[in-house]
Amino acid sequence: MRYSKKATLISLVLLGLSALLGLNPVRAISFGALGIQPANPDPTQSLSRSWFIYTTEIGQEIKDQVNVINLADGPVRVRVWAADATTTSDGAYTIKEEKADIGAWVTFPIGQKLKGERILDLKAGETKTINFLLKVPENAEVGDHMGAIMAQAIGTLKETEGGKAEIETVLNVVTRVGARVYLAVSGEIVKILEFPKFSLEKRDNLFYFVLTLKNQGNVRIEPKGEIVIKNILETKNNEVKIPTRVVFPKDEIVLPVKWEKTPSFGKFTARASVTYGTGETLTRELAFWVPPSRTALLGISLGIVSVVGFLVKRKRRSKKRSHRL
Repeated sequence: MRYSKKATLISLVLLGLSALLGLNPVRAISFGALGIQPANPDPTQSLSRSWFIYTTEIGQEIKDQVNVINLADGPVRVRVWAADATTTSDGAYTIKEEKADIGAWVTFPIGQKLKGERILDLKAGETKTINFLLKVPENAEVGDHMGAIMAQAIGTLKETEGGKAEIETVLNVVTRVGARVYLAVSGEIVKILEFPKFSLEKRDNLFYFVLTLKNQGNVRIEPKGEIVIKNILETKNNEVKIPTRVVFPKDEIVLPVKWEKTPSFGKFTARASVTYGTGETLTRELAFWVPPSRTALLGISLGIVSVVGFLVKRKRRSKKRSHRL
């Protein structure tokens, strides 16, 4: 199975719908005093207004531009660089500090040299467009690669008598923004998802089913599914939907799923089914006890007291009858 432009577009649209960070795909990504966005979006792909989306071959170069926007009331100095992306333990998109993938493949032309970052001085409300080069190395793996072009304000500026801008205040509060980079390197697609662990945990008096999902393939996977809970009589008690998360290639997530309608107490089994790809399904089953809640314990205690009281009264009546005889 090989990449096609149609398949890539469909997968990216689905990824956008998952909205891991809740980003609006038709606006610049902004936070605090900074904004960032692709300078040359593809008019046929709305997601490319906020994200860089590429399909290319091993060894190829991509030249593009990014807009960095100063939304502050005064001039700022900004650092721009590229980073690798990964997911948090529960599947949210985040940036890695180390550079081994896209973060190492992107450079910024400065004069006759290529450097790993750019430093920009931006006036209040100013937007600057800078060039970058993404070169896919010969040893790159086929499949999906994720990263981001990042921008960070590092200080406010003042002008000297000679008209040169110098840092007036070094910012202690870090403001970072990033435009995601999605790169598909053409070749043979491998989709392998593993489901090694399934457990039940209690957190803050709430029950959570915890699923560990591991992507052993070379493209991102968006598994979906449900958890069916049955009681000791094998009667269906409840069904819980598993929220969709993106699992990056060679990555693992630990996904907690809240059990909203927890029964008072009893023995139960839970069967989790996870579907991905063209219909591949992974299942795991778990047997467990739900200990009595305070309400249930109170009810049981009142029931025991009632039964004991009834038996005591019955015994006293029996004794009275025997005395009469």
